[in-house]
Amino acid sequence: MQKGWSQDFTFSQFYAAPLHINPAMIGFSEAPRVTLNARDQLTSFNHAYVTVAASYDQYFYDIRSAVGLSVVGDRAGDLLNTYWVSGYYSYQLPLSSSVRCHFGVQGSWSQQNIDFSQMVYPDQIDLIGGLENPINTSELPLNETNIDYVDFAAGALFYSSTFYLGAAVEHLNTPVLDYTGSGDPGNVLNLKYNFQIGGNFFLGGNSTFGDQFYISPNLLFESQGPYNQINGGLYAGKKNIYAGTWLRHTFRNSDALILLLGVRSGVFKIGYSYDITISG
Repeated sequence: MQKGWSQDFTFSQFYAAPLHINPAMIGFSEAPRVTLNARDQLTSFNHAYVTVAASYDQYFYDIRSAVGLSVVGDRAGDLLNTYWVSGYYSYQLPLSSSVRCHFGVQGSWSQQNIDFSQMVYPDQIDLIGGLENPINTSELPLNETNIDYVDFAAGALFYSSTFYLGAAVEHLNTPVLDYTGSGDPGNVLNLKYNFQIGGNFFLGGNSTFGDQFYISPNLLFESQGPYNQINGGLYAGKKNIYAGTWLRHTFRNSDALILLLGVRSGVFKIGYSYDITISG
């Protein structure tokens, strides 16, 4: 029997999807924040990987706490679909006059399902005709095609007006994803570790995002099971326009160059990124 391994989804604009990399990254705006994210990967393969997410978070000054809620849908081909509903809580702890710390936790309910009719086993492939006339498989149907599970994560974030540094651990309870009923201990969601660092710097001194030119470097390191990945780069902007570039590196190869262009107006901020594959 052969095994396959994979890792959780990651948005290329990870800095614009804070709830999905660290539960401590909530409650950083003066008012409630609503975020919408969408990813469409491998479009030439009938939009093989599509992920959409919506989130809300808000800080409450009187209790130094923030709460959040997110809903995520992830489709891997026509085969595997996963949905999450997550709740968040974080507490702010002042460390000095300029440095704060957020401690955050996340609890999720998830459902994952497999469309067995879309699965193709090796013994179904005609060596001459390919899949034009698939052969009936001798494999037994899956024991389960729908799995519901709960999931937990925790994180911390240190920050000031110009920088942030954070870390998070996801899948603390390593949920079991056993479709075959084999009891294989490897059928679990591996722990996922995230480390983030970044900042906002204004030329000519600190300010709000206004007329001054600013740069925002940021880096995300992720590790899950046998996989490690770094997304590093920066964006810069002035007034209503910003743009940036990042490199996604998976240690074994430099995977993609990420380009970003965005606009902001009042409380609204919209960005579009495109991944240019540079690996073989």
